[in-house]
Amino acid sequence: MTIPFNIKGRDGALAEITRDGALRVEQHFSSAEKITLTSDDVAKTIVKPRAGEIMIITGLIINTGKGIPGDVLVQIYESAVENSSVVSKAILSFDMVKNQTIVTSPVLIATTEGTFINAVADDSDVNVTLLCYFEDVR
Repeated sequence: MTIPFNIKGRDGALAEITRDGALRVEQHFSSAEKITLTSDDVAKTIVKPRAGEIMIITGLIINTGKGIPGDVLVQIYESAVENSSVVSKAILSFDMVKNQTIVTSPVLIATTEGTFINAVADDSDVNVTLLCYFEDVR
């Protein structure tokens, strides 16, 4: 005899046992943060840290505009300081061309507690959207 059930976490995330006995966890996000990089080589913070929590990145959407003359390097990273170009830990880096979109989902990248998630590009026509949720460190 089988009994269907769901497991629901504090943040509303669902998990279930499939017919084959595998644990399936719902991919989700509770925050979608978007920034536009408006100056060449000037870092911007995408997400600020929350006390006692780590951030889990579940996806990124990065797109470049039509005005980019050539290749552009886009970097997403952890930093100890808001809007800083000093990299504490690299997360992802992409070489892109004009009018290109990159979608990375689903991913599960845990960040370090207390760090800012920043982005920088060597061109000014780049949009970055980060999908994430937060978990208690405990």
